[in-house]
Amino acid sequence: MEWTQLWAGVTFAAQNGDAEGLLTAAAAGGLHLSDIVPRPGGFSARCAAWHYRKLAALARRRRVRLRIQKRQGLFFCIRPLLRRRGLWAGCLVFLPLLFWLQGFVWFVEPVGLTPGQQARAAVVLWEAGLFPGNAVTQEKLAAGASGPGCPARSFAPTSSAGRCSSSPARP
Repeated sequence: MEWTQLWAGVTFAAQNGDAEGLLTAAAAGGLHLSDIVPRPGGFSARCAAWHYRKLAALARRRRVRLRIQKRQGLFFCIRPLLRRRGLWAGCLVFLPLLFWLQGFVWFVEPVGLTPGQQARAAVVLWEAGLFPGNAVTQEKLAAGASGPGCPARSFAPTSSAGRCSSSPARP
C-alpha cells in the first residue's frame, strides 16, 4: 500500500471500452495507479482519491465505465464526523471546561509515607484547604508546604523538643 492511500485511496474497476488506452492515458497524465489486476472486460486498480476525478474524465473519453469498489483512508473515516455539529459543539464546551477544572484538586495520594505520616499529611493539607473538590490557589499551596514553625514542612514526626525533624521517620 502506498502512503498516499493511507490518507485517501480508492479501489475501482474499469469495464468495457478502451481499458488499455485508459491505462496508457493515465500513465501519460501522471496518474499513479497501483495494484492493477486484469478482469474480464477491463481491470481493477487503486489510486489516490484526488486523482480519481481526472481519471474519470479520461475514462469518459475512452467510453470506459469506472465503478468505485472501496474507499480507504483516514479522510473517509473523518469525513462523516465533519458534518456532525453536536460533536463540534461538545468539543467547544468540553475543552474550556477541562482547562478550568485543572485548577481543582482531584486526588491526593501520599506516596512513600507510613500510615501515620499519611494521616498527618491529610490533616495538614485539609487545614490548608487542599482536599478533593476544592480549588487550588497559590496561598493554599504555600500554606500546605510550610507551617508556622517549619520553613519546609515535613510529614515526619517531630522530635521531643518540638522542633521540625529534617530526616524521615524510621520504623
